[in-house]
Amino acid sequence: MPAPLPFAREHVAINLAFAVTGILLASVTLGTGVAQRPAHGGPSIAYMALLLAPALAAFVTLAALALHRRSQSRPSWRETRRSALLALVAVPLYAGFVFWIMRRGTSPAFLTAATFFLWGLFSFVSALPDRSRWYSLGWAAATMLAGFVAPLVSYERAGVLVGAWLFCGGLSTALTMVLQLRDRKPACRRLT
Repeated sequence: MPAPLPFAREHVAINLAFAVTGILLASVTLGTGVAQRPAHGGPSIAYMALLLAPALAAFVTLAALALHRRSQSRPSWRETRRSALLALVAVPLYAGFVFWIMRRGTSPAFLTAATFFLWGLFSFVSALPDRSRWYSLGWAAATMLAGFVAPLVSYERAGVLVGAWLFCGGLSTALTMVLQLRDRKPACRRLT
């Protein structure tokens, strides 16, 4: 009997929700004036909230799902708990670094683009040889592409980029998960 996959149908639904959220985010950015800079300069708080809300919603949703399923899937719960602890350390460190870089006159947009590209690249490389992590290849490729394209996108179009990232990552990951669930391949088999 094949080993269980590290995800379930609920994860497919969550990734499809990300794809829909991406379409909505891009539509709101294009269809409203939310991306316009305020008269006093600097970023719009409403626009920043719109861009960050999907990440916060994802964190809360995945944490609730992992907590609910922890008795059924110990490895998934352990991985989620480690990821949450890492985020609690990494996000404040990254925010502090961005603040420090801004004070030194460097654009935070270029740092964010480089971070996204490298995050996607490292995720892609780590998932490729391990069949049990192939489901993350969609997000890895979408993140790498978003980081590559980000320097070419203006502030007013950042919502379109984030929306496209959510759409591509969510849809490709959901499709990969559906295929893996359908095939029920062993999660622990490695490529040679």
